[in-house]
Amino acid sequence: KQGVAAGRRPDLTGGGLVRSAGGWSALRAMRNYESRMKGDERILGQGDFVETVLKAAQKNLDRKSMIRALGYDFNWLVDRVLGLFGLSFNE
Repeated sequence: KQGVAAGRRPDLTGGGLVRSAGGWSALRAMRNYESRMKGDERILGQGDFVETVLKAAQKNLDRKSMIRALGYDFNWLVDRVLGLFGLSFNE
């Protein structure tokens, strides 16, 4: 209730990228100097860190897609493990 009573605070609005850059005016100035900052509202952090996280996520997604394209899924895994242990699904 105390937080709601405090109302909207300008220092807590505007998103992570805007705040990290120093506000909207700083972002506009960066644009004038051809400076770019990587940002994603889902990731708390600044440019290099955000880029590293996004690259790792894409790499993981690419790997999962490749595995699925090769026909490997949970049912394949179950069948493989059962075969290795000489078991049937009902055991």
